[in-house]
Amino acid sequence: MQRKYLVSSEGKDWALETIGCQWKGWKYRSKALYYYPYATYEERWKNRPNTIPESQFKQLLHYWDDEGTQEESEINRSNRQLASDMHTIGPTSYAYTREQLKQQDPKKEDPSKAKVYIESRKRKPGKSYKISFDEIEANIEQMKAIQSQQGEGSNHKDPYGDVIKKPEHSGRVRTFGKGVTNTVLKNGGKSSSYIFPEAYLQIMQSQVMDQVLQANPDLQKLLEANPGVKIVLPSMSRSGSNGNPLYIESNEHNSTGAQSNNYLENGEAADDKEVENDDEIEP
Repeated sequence: MQRKYLVSSEGKDWALETIGCQWKGWKYRSKALYYYPYATYEERWKNRPNTIPESQFKQLLHYWDDEGTQEESEINRSNRQLASDMHTIGPTSYAYTREQLKQQDPKKEDPSKAKVYIESRKRKPGKSYKISFDEIEANIEQMKAIQSQQGEGSNHKDPYGDVIKKPEHSGRVRTFGKGVTNTVLKNGGKSSSYIFPEAYLQIMQSQVMDQVLQANPDLQKLLEANPGVKIVLPSMSRSGSNGNPLYIESNEHNSTGAQSNNYLENGEAADDKEVENDDEIEP
């Protein structure tokens, strides 16, 4: 994951959990499309998808046909049907829902958990749902009743905690979605460190080098005339030596035997005489 994407330290758990959910959803859709509609192994094999290698699909069929797997699947299906309080926002994330509610608010304030709960449990008229609405409707009515008693204002208590008595699962906060913990909420997302893939840093450094050379034709001539001279770019996360953005490093040694380092400030040589006068630098 870190080789392909830029992920902040706070987003690492969310990214991993999202990948896990996507993997779980892909397996669910694959079984629904290529296993359940057919009665025999031959029919399933005949209608196998082109997106799954044959060797892997064969393993999947054997796994799904296993009696232990089928028993576990039936238990999971039964447990799923016991759930009585599920959201109806589908693939829309809680983060997106919260942001929508925030933008709709005249003061652009973060929505309460109760407000997100009510929004995420809305139902479309005429559409059938597997889960009964009775418990959800009762929860919403209680939250609205508490809100009406408190009146308006930013200091009132969120009624969500008074209505939903279920304890929070470790490592998550309800109505906030994947990867959000109490620690993240307390920090407010202010501290964020990004993990940059090495390949990405190399590309960025190459692009910076190209821009520096395009803006400094004399510097390009200097490098072409002196193979022992190179431009050193500092780490992308900190400034160069002595606060300078970059410097020229030469493998040649001056009369005192010390290595020559010519620092550049704002793309210009700190010592114009040494950099611009090619005759003074021996190749």
